[in-house]
Formats: sequence, structure tokens, C-alpha cells
Amino acid sequence: MGYTSSNYTDDHTLVYIAHPISGDIIGNITKVLAIARQLHVEENVIPLTPYISYLLYLDDHSEKERMMGVIGDKAQIARAAERIEIFGPKISTGIKYEALFGKQLVKPITLRNPELINDLGEVLNGYKFTVRPFELKREYMDSVECNLAGLVNNARWLEKVTRFAQLYDTRRT
Repeated sequence: MGYTSSNYTDDHTLVYIAHPISGDIIGNITKVLAIARQLHVEENVIPLTPYISYLLYLDDHSEKERMMGVIGDKAQIARAAERIEIFGPKISTGIKYEALFGKQLVKPITLRNPELINDLGEVLNGYKFTVRPFELKREYMDSVECNLAGLVNNARWLEKVTRFAQLYDTRRT
């Protein structure tokens, strides 16, 4: 039986995934996607990672467009997320803002890296949060890397087809 609206159950939790992106941007995006996949498959979570799509179409070097992304993240946290889960090796500036916004909205916050308890505690200044260790399984990282490689290859193929079509058009005229 395929997935249809009639067999949908409303027992999924919408979770905003906070993870640093700067530094190793491609590596961090890959980790976020692997985390999202693992949570979706194993923990009955619908992961919210709007910043990944913003990276594809907004200019991070433009202050105006960067703020558009921040506003989009806040909208997802405020309107959709049932809780915020924090991943990664550090509490970045972006994560600080997301956590403080979650605190302001009284959203549950879960820290998935216990090594950052003190850092997050300083940011949230007394706001109660949960600590729940997370280990990213290699199989999810591998599948996301494979999917991304497929996208890159498809993009290269599309680029070649486009160049061929342009060359063909110039030869016809």
C-alpha cells in the first residue's frame, strides 16, 4: 500500500533542526541532511531545515537576503516547529539566535550533543532544556552523500545537454 492522505497518521513531530553551517559548508549541509533523514526514518520526526533551501537561492553575502533567511527560520520555528533540537560540535551564532527565539516562544529545546551542556546553559540562562545524545549512523551519511553525488552528476549532465543545445542552435543559424 502506498502513502496516501487516507493512511496518514498525525503522530509525527515537527522538529526544527539547529546545526552550524559556516566553516565546512558542504560537509555541514550533508550532516544536516543525514541527521534529518535519520530522524525522519527512525524517530517519527518531520525535520524542518529551511535554511538548507535558503542557501540555494538567497545570497548569504547580502545583508538583506541573509535577514530574509533569518525571518524565514523564525517563521518556521514560530508557526510549525513543536520543538527545537540542537546538533553539531558547537553553539554557533545562528544556533544562539534560534535557541533564544525558542526560549521566547517557550518551545521545548533538546540538546543532542551532551558536550555542549554548559555552552547552551549560558545562552539560555536558566531556561530548562532536555539533553538527549544522538549518534549519526554511517548508513544515513552514506545515503545522503550518494544522493548529493547523483544531484551533482545530474546537474553536470544537464549542463552538457544545455551546452549541446546552445551549440546546435548556433550551428542552425
